Amino acid sequence: MNRLLRPVATSLVLLPAVALVAACGSGSNGIEKLSGAQALKKVQAATRSVQWVHVKGRLDQGAGHTVQIDLHLGDGKAVGTATVGNGTLDVRLLNGLVYFRGNAAAFSALGASSAETASVAGKWLKSDATTGPFAGLSAFRDLHSAFQALLRPSGKLEAGPVTTINGQKVATIIEVSDGSKLYVADTGQPLPVRIERSGAQSGRIDFTDYGKAVSVQAPPNAIDLNQAG
Repeated sequence: MNRLLRPVATSLVLLPAVALVAACGSGSNGIEKLSGAQALKKVQAATRSVQWVHVKGRLDQGAGHTVQIDLHLGDGKAVGTATVGNGTLDVRLLNGLVYFRGNAAAFSALGASSAETASVAGKWLKSDATTGPFAGLSAFRDLHSAFQALLRPSGKLEAGPVTTINGQKVATIIEVSDGSKLYVADTGQPLPVRIERSGAQSGRIDFTDYGKAVSVQAPPNAIDLNQAG
């Protein structure tokens, strides 16, 4: 799928409110004066300097399935939670490995059998970030590439109105084909504030806490899925 909000696929999430740490100054950065395409190029350039960001939102995957994510993303690192169905998963990405721990409801929602669920629920598991069941998270090994994927449109863009989100002044970029919207900080660096996806797989993702680093530690005694089969 090639859209303004392009999901970054994992077995769990088809990825993909702001207090911008890096944003300073009260004057407009001029993003609202540009065409949609020009504005997006400015946003893409601004994200190249991002080292950390907090990503939180909810995505409709169709057929009544929704996914909620709450992740702190660094370059090659991630920590947070994801909710699928009535279950919750703790997720960490570090040194090319994905660590995850879920309750029974989470593994059941992911399609695990009752026997598989009973054997792994509540335990930390790990797998290679590029080949394991959560291989889609490998996109976040390069945070800048992940931003580029999220901010790659499939069609014509147009500039929308200036508005506010949680008191933050933002400019709007609209994808004409389906009305999906990207809201961008209108002061300081023109960084993404929110993506609202329209259509069959609708959803919203907020970007906050730019530059705020979070400690990511590998959990002890994680079961290696490659060895355990």
